[in-house]
Amino acid sequence: MLNSFEAATDLLDKRSRIYADRPDIPMAGTLVGWKNIVSFLHYNDHFKQCRRLMHGLVGTFASLKKLHHIHEQETHKFLKAILAKPEELEHIIMQ
Repeated sequence: MLNSFEAATDLLDKRSRIYADRPDIPMAGTLVGWKNIVSFLHYNDHFKQCRRLMHGLVGTFASLKKLHHIHEQETHKFLKAILAKPEELEHIIMQ
């Protein structure tokens, strides 16, 4: 618990790099193999570089609009696969 605005500013703004990291999540990171997914990366230079690259690709409405046709195509492909073989839903999702 912080008792003053100054203490909160000092900890959360000036020293945010110390407190901005994420905990290790063994199930998602090691066992499932998602340790290199941006959501699970530790807060460091590699994380910042990945975030910068992601923002350039999907960080604005204009950049997302460029990818809309791909979303449409993949959604149609996904739905057709489910209609063709609904019993294989789990396998289709994992592809």
